[in-house]
Amino acid sequence: MDFRDDTALQRLDEPDAYEATLTDRWWIVTGPNGGLLAALLLRAVEDQVRSRRPELWPRILTVQFLSGPLQGPVRIETAIDKDGRRVCFASAVMTQGDRVICQAKVTLAASMGDEFDLSDHVMLSVPPPADCSVLDPADTYGNARKRWQRREVPAPPAGAMAGTTAGWMRLEPPVPVDAAVLALMCDNLPPSLRANIADPELAERTHTTTIEMTVYFRRPDPGLSPTDECLVVLRSASVVDGLHQEEGEVWSADGRLLATSRQLALVFLRS
Repeated sequence: MDFRDDTALQRLDEPDAYEATLTDRWWIVTGPNGGLLAALLLRAVEDQVRSRRPELWPRILTVQFLSGPLQGPVRIETAIDKDGRRVCFASAVMTQGDRVICQAKVTLAASMGDEFDLSDHVMLSVPPPADCSVLDPADTYGNARKRWQRREVPAPPAGAMAGTTAGWMRLEPPVPVDAAVLALMCDNLPPSLRANIADPELAERTHTTTIEMTVYFRRPDPGLSPTDECLVVLRSASVVDGLHQEEGEVWSADGRLLATSRQLALVFLRS
């Protein structure tokens, strides 16, 4: 099995409705990885929109996580909020029984060209993937970590701000990199908050549960092969009243910014 199997959708007889199955392959700490749920919602919207308008690409995904699901089937319903000439706004809701698990707003847009392109972010200076060692997934919590090949980047990365964590990542087994994979990458490194905690034992016990995450897809097509590795960078912005704000970037190995993200999460300690 690979990520495409884990995010497979079955169309239901009702319009705009799908079924998916959650397994423990993506469980981490207390439940399924939020990036997987985000990817499932995005896949459903893409199936609805791009099947008839392939010129539109995901540009923004905002997900609110309302309840923790159990293993088993979930239902996803989609809706087109506005179908414009160059921009389409859509929604998706995932339920399990009578509980709403998560919900998303998705913006898709046609290519606007490169006339106004500029370098608005700077990639961290880190060793290339070949010079970084592959981490043993058994050293981290949950089955979700076993779905990745992750390479360790020296901490703190050269020139990085305090509270920054980074790593080279690709799915294992490799699959084509699309918007759903990029959204998944934005939520699959250990919390950057740990980089601010001096006590290693306390840092390892520190976890976060995402309440809301937004991903901005910076390119219509990442243009990567399945085995290409991406640099994922997470920065701890602040913790106020038990809520952690974290900002992320996903880069190709040749220095192209593929996605940026921002999320707000509850902080808790694992015993």
